[in-house]
Amino acid sequence: MLPDGTAQGRFREYADYMAMRSRRPVHLPDPADVQPRESTTPVDPRLIAGAPPGARLAIAALTGLRLDPRTEPGRFLTWVSRTTRAREKALVVREEGKTEHTLYELSDRPV
Repeated sequence: MLPDGTAQGRFREYADYMAMRSRRPVHLPDPADVQPRESTTPVDPRLIAGAPPGARLAIAALTGLRLDPRTEPGRFLTWVSRTTRAREKALVVREEGKTEHTLYELSDRPV
C-alpha cells in the first residue's frame, strides 16, 4: 500500500473482492412508470452467483450484466442489473425447500 492509497504488487489468489473503479456498482433509481413482472424460474441463482471468477467475468463481458448476491435467513437473493440502464434489472429469490424461484423483472425486455 502506498501513501496515496493505491496498491501495487502481485496477488497470491483472486482479487475479486477489489472491484476496479469501472466495475463498482452504480445504483440507478427505478423508473416510476414501469411495474416489475413476476414469474418463476427453475434455475437456482446460487449456481450463477457462485460461479468461478472467470465465469462471472465472461457473463459480465458477454451480457453487460452485474450480479449482486446476498444471503438472508432462509433465502438467497440475487440482483441482476445493467449499470448503464435503470430499466434493465431483475431480482431472483431462492427460498429454502422450493424448486421454483421467484423472479421479478423491471425491464423492457427479459433480463
